Amino acid sequence: MPSNMNKTKNITYKLQTILLLLFPVSLTFAQPVITAIEGNPQLGETIVVANSNLEWGIEGPAGENVTWDFSEISLLNDNQIMFVSPTSTGLATYFPDANLAYPIGSNSWRMMRVDSSGYYDTGLTSNLVPKPYFNSQQLFFWPATYGDVNTDTYAGSWVENNAYFDVEGFVYSEVDAYGDLILQNDTIKNVLRFKIDEESITEFQANTGSSSLFQEVDTYIWFKAGFHHPLLTLTRRIVGGQGTYINSSFLTYPVVSSTTESHSYESLEVFPNPTTSFTTISIVLEEVKRIKISVINILGQEIMSILDQELTPGEYDYTIDFTPFGSGLYFVKSESGDNINTQRIIVR
Repeated sequence: MPSNMNKTKNITYKLQTILLLLFPVSLTFAQPVITAIEGNPQLGETIVVANSNLEWGIEGPAGENVTWDFSEISLLNDNQIMFVSPTSTGLATYFPDANLAYPIGSNSWRMMRVDSSGYYDTGLTSNLVPKPYFNSQQLFFWPATYGDVNTDTYAGSWVENNAYFDVEGFVYSEVDAYGDLILQNDTIKNVLRFKIDEESITEFQANTGSSSLFQEVDTYIWFKAGFHHPLLTLTRRIVGGQGTYINSSFLTYPVVSSTTESHSYESLEVFPNPTTSFTTISIVLEEVKRIKISVINILGQEIMSILDQELTPGEYDYTIDFTPFGSGLYFVKSESGDNINTQRIIVR
């Protein structure tokens, strides 16, 4: 009887082996996905983006579970960007599809449209001269995950200094990789990389004559769900008859950190939010922890220290008076060890 049982086991094992060879099991791992609510910037958000020293050619490989090590990246200068309503620029009538705007220079704005399908460029203003696209350019598509591809065309026309401009372009976008991005001694996990290839031609007509300008733009963009803005961008722009230009930038505020995915407390609430003066921070702890809480302005500067001490388990409430600082956008930053969390507060 034992001998027959052994024979049965051997036959079963052989059948399982044959089935595995004929029908191999595919082991799949969860890939990051970015949805519209996780990718689109929102009205009132403020970020700081720094220009960096990355050179074209070090963008790293495509594929799955890639690690990009840019830990030696250097900050050259930074720019503060706040997303506002197009009506606040005084030029919204030229961009009827836009629902967001952000500054790109003195009296200059980039006009955007964000919705459930994507993140669109609807044109810009330069020294108060509107340059609208009547067919907007889709910069990002949602939802997005590894292997997704999107194509788009855009077109626009405007008048500047008694000259007529017409632009047409084609964009090919692909999520060509996902993995871990290392920036300044920190690793951000579950990052998607977009590879965007763009070609455009701008035609110029004036009393003195006409001409055309051809541009080819290749861009790598590293994006993580929840940050509403690329973590890192590397662009090569080839302008016909003028040369090749390389630029790169990375997000420096809100703080880009993998540790923001974990929390230093069991519960943290800020209310009321928005507020006109006073806000209460409520914390619930289930174990002894050292907690530091501070208020940060849109420049990333600490304007108030609320707490910096070890707390025992329990519930704690702290009141913040924003009256001395006026209306605007602020952040409550909480820290416990290596864990960092920021929450936005709007003061009206």
